Amino acid sequence: MKSRWCIILLLFLLPSILCSCAAVTREQMLKDTQDFLLPQPVKDNYALIYVVRPSGMGGVVRFNIFVNDPKKEDMEAGFTRGGKYIYFYLAPGNYTLYSVAENTAEGTISVEANKTYYLEQVPSMGFLFARNQIKLLDEVEGKYSLKKCEQGEIKRTTFP
Repeated sequence: MKSRWCIILLLFLLPSILCSCAAVTREQMLKDTQDFLLPQPVKDNYALIYVVRPSGMGGVVRFNIFVNDPKKEDMEAGFTRGGKYIYFYLAPGNYTLYSVAENTAEGTISVEANKTYYLEQVPSMGFLFARNQIKLLDEVEGKYSLKKCEQGEIKRTTFP
């Protein structure tokens, strides 16, 4: 009986293990994104923020993104699932972004007008659901991850 559960667990984890082993070089990322056009334009006097979740691990679990306050519904930008992204605009300044799953991960970001920023939600195994971390990506990594994703659920696109 125990071996059956081990096999089921291994089959569940195998795709994540195999995908995480394949390293892509920076040169390959540049080549793959050289003609890639961003799905959204930069808005005058705002920073464009993309939050990507390219990993399929915990793919059905929602990872909600909040700006400055994870307890206020009107501060939710939207949510991702595995292989999804969302975008929103921030006025120039300093912000704390919250990614809420089984845990609440947070990251601070200082944004400038007319620039694009990329953040990645990184899933990991949780007790009951997927946990997450949030990290800032550079432009090459960000575009490469964004290109692999489809749009998630967006609730609000502009924050003052």
